Amino acid sequence: LNYFITLAIHSSRVIDIQRLQFPLRMKREFLIKLCIFHGEPVCTSKSTDKNDNQFDGITIYELKKYWDGLIVLVENRHPSKYVHFHFRCTVSQNTLISRKDSQRELFDVIPPNYRQIITTISRKSSSSSFTIGHDFQYLLSSQNVIKQGEGIKQKHWPTIDESQSSDDIHLPQSISSAKRK
Repeated sequence: LNYFITLAIHSSRVIDIQRLQFPLRMKREFLIKLCIFHGEPVCTSKSTDKNDNQFDGITIYELKKYWDGLIVLVENRHPSKYVHFHFRCTVSQNTLISRKDSQRELFDVIPPNYRQIITTISRKSSSSSFTIGHDFQYLLSSQNVIKQGEGIKQKHWPTIDESQSSDDIHLPQSISSAKRK
């Protein structure tokens, strides 16, 4: 993903600047914070009261404000259950999707006390309008994998590189040390 920012600097002295490339890990953390502080929480639980027995600990954020498109973030604060999340892009015109397969469907398993950017969808050309239609569903499970086809079990579809060296913005991130808004 490439994000372009225009920066203007005015000074009475000579300034030496250089372009830096931030690691994807930092971009992921920035996008997560942007979703939490400016995204709209989608009501999914029967109750938003944490003391109520109906609260399942799942919050789904949709960021449209301050973003020319859509970012979907899933936060799993359930103490022991995995979230099996299914996202489907039903309509997409003049957009770039950060994760996609031929069916425009995404499947993810988010561990307890983790959050994950499911997808970012951005306008492809600023000179044209764009359209995004989507839906999603989730369920809580004690299983840490989803079944894809005959005997294939995995945590993400399309696959996300979860190795130590990966900086993928879609990697699940621990929320145990993070502050909630």
